[in-house]
Amino acid sequence: MSAALSRHVPMTRAEFLRVLPDAIDGRPHRVDDDMIEVDATDNGRVLIRVTEKPRDTSGDRDAPSLQVDFTFESMSDDEARLFMQAFDAHDL
Repeated sequence: MSAALSRHVPMTRAEFLRVLPDAIDGRPHRVDDDMIEVDATDNGRVLIRVTEKPRDTSGDRDAPSLQVDFTFESMSDDEARLFMQAFDAHDL
């Protein structure tokens, strides 16, 4: 499977990187600029691209926001689903 999935996360990149190890259950990972590679299974991996969205300065909100894109490589649908369930359980 090489499916893709996206999430919008209301935090800064630094905050995201700080909480990432818990969100991926301590799996080995490597960060290279805006790309994160997670060893998700024995043979599979998840590629996570983090893109900072422009801040909305209209009105009272100036909240940070990230677009987080996931690509699953050499993982079954069930493995990808379980990874995302664990990731989403961290309320990022």
